[in-house]
Parts: sequence; C-alpha cells; structure tokens
Amino acid sequence: MSIEMDMSKLVTADAKATEAKAMRARAIKDTCATRIAAILDANTMANIQSAAIIDALTTEQMETFRSAQQWISAMLSTARHAISEEIAPDWPKIPEGLHDLVAEF
Repeated sequence: MSIEMDMSKLVTADAKATEAKAMRARAIKDTCATRIAAILDANTMANIQSAAIIDALTTEQMETFRSAQQWISAMLSTARHAISEEIAPDWPKIPEGLHDLVAEF
C-alpha cells in the first residue's frame, strides 16, 4: 500500500521565511504611517498645503512646513532602509515647531 501526499500544500521553511519577511515589512510600514499620522494627519496636511499655496503662512510656518515634508521623507526612507537591511528602524526626530504648526491648523 502506498500513501500519496499532495506536496503542493507543503509549507516550506523558505515560504515561512518569506511570509515572515513580508509581515515584518508590513508592520514597519504601518508603524511609519501611524507615527506620521499621529503628528500630521491628512486633513491637517491639506490645510497647511492650502495655506502655503495662497501664501498665508508666515516665514517661520513655511520653514516648519518644509521641515515637516523633509521629516516625512526621512520617515519613509528610514522604513525602507529598515526593511531592506532587516534592522530596527531608527525613526527621525519630529521637527521643532511642528506640534505648534499643527495646532494652528
């Protein structure tokens, strides 16, 4: 008597590792998005962008807004680097004055 096994349903160590890597990447991306949104949600960002477009920001506010955009870019780069190098992310600091700017909008 022979027993036949359906090998297509076999979960390999490589498949488990690939799934774990994908789950880790998703977790890092989610953490990055959560950290950004906790400081600067989409509505607030749209309000600040609108004010910038119509030249309604002070020079100081505009500098803070630029710093916020650079911070978001750094956050995304940090997440990508942590995923590709398989290391813990070292999140960049929140720009000085951003909390105050967000509170105004």
